[in-house]
Amino acid sequence: MKYLALAVVIAALAIPLHQGLAAQSVEQVPVYTMVDGLITIGDTEWGPYELFGTPRFSVDGRRWGFAGIATGKDKGGESRVVDVIIQGKKVASFPAEFDWGDFTMSDDGSSWALSTTRGEETTLRVDSKSYGPYRHLKFNPEFSPDGKHWIFAAELDPESYVIVADGKQYGPFKGFDFLRPAGSKSPWFASVMKASGAGAFLVNGKEYGPYGWIGQVFVSSDGEVWGFETEKKIGRSSFRVVVVNGVEYPGAEALRLVAGATGEFFTWLTFSEEGDRAFLNTLRVGK
Repeated sequence: MKYLALAVVIAALAIPLHQGLAAQSVEQVPVYTMVDGLITIGDTEWGPYELFGTPRFSVDGRRWGFAGIATGKDKGGESRVVDVIIQGKKVASFPAEFDWGDFTMSDDGSSWALSTTRGEETTLRVDSKSYGPYRHLKFNPEFSPDGKHWIFAAELDPESYVIVADGKQYGPFKGFDFLRPAGSKSPWFASVMKASGAGAFLVNGKEYGPYGWIGQVFVSSDGEVWGFETEKKIGRSSFRVVVVNGVEYPGAEALRLVAGATGEFFTWLTFSEEGDRAFLNTLRVGK
């Protein structure tokens, strides 16, 4: 009986919620249409295209872009050509010597990328400059919000990867755990495994380590201070450490970045050798 009573209570609570949502009206505004090879955004129609991808929009929905393949638009008259359209302007047009690709752009629309495949090869074009070919992309291109910085990772051969940031290549590496693109103020980060098998942490290409796993990177609001928790090997022993802007603090775990009335702080725990006492460590970030 108690389960029946509980079910009745849940049902009674659900009815008013459902009725409240149903009573509200949802406003729908058309964003784009894709019909018969034509793309319509606002009052402008683009195409017809043989192939095209879903348009990309900025976070606030004010800026947009897409790429589409058409035929007979180049001087020869018959070759396939890809057009890159951003904010109603054709920013690039070049021969489409590939099957198809994936288009993306920075949030402000100032920079774009198109990854393309041809057979088993992948090539990436960023703002009209090509990179590759690669076996495939390991980390799709991402941009800083202002479009000034970009990064991607690709596989050259099995267990051989490179990172390309702002046109400069790093590696090859045996593998990597994660890649974090640059922000408007913060640098880019990557946790990689070198050919020797040692782990390393890269900050705008500068190497720190060797280290083990890195679960998460914390970055201050101004982008100037970063920190992470990891393991460091000395001989056959492993030790937990917190690393803040390249400085190591041993015996640490549970790293957090917190904001207080007087600014931001890194906090973490350390323990006595016997393990019977714990200490809270606080490191002020910035001035």
